Amino acid sequence: MRNSDEEFIREALEEAEAGLLAGDVPIGALVVREGTVLARAHWSWERDRDLLAHPELVVLRGVDARGGTLYTTLEPCVMCMGAAMSSFLRRVVYSLDSPTDGAAGVPSLYRERLPALGQPWSVPEVVGDVCRAATLQLVERFLETARPGPIRDWAGTLVDSGR
Repeated sequence: MRNSDEEFIREALEEAEAGLLAGDVPIGALVVREGTVLARAHWSWERDRDLLAHPELVVLRGVDARGGTLYTTLEPCVMCMGAAMSSFLRRVVYSLDSPTDGAAGVPSLYRERLPALGQPWSVPEVVGDVCRAATLQLVERFLETARPGPIRDWAGTLVDSGR
């Protein structure tokens, strides 16, 4: 059984590479439970034109992820972190910080409030900076060929913060 965060982030990086080869921002994600990959996806804006189809959301749709781990090459946004919490994941592991929209701190807000509220929410452990340099290199490769526009501009913030 596989169980290494680095190993699974490297698999997410393979997904991100597939997105890069299709001309997209290289973001890849996996859902893993008990050492088994349940789902995998990469950003596919160029193909799908769906800004809500973040790889993290795509992998959580249609699988029973309860108790599993979300591995993603990019710090999840608020939407994706909310989906992770709603899916009752045990952990979220990511590679590169997203300074403009990352939500790694959201679970800690819930962790502080839940004892008083008595709510049975899932508050995953969040681990960052796993294989960060490899993800940063993929984003830099994307920026070398990406056409000007808001997605390229946003991707540029990832590199600026990653150094």
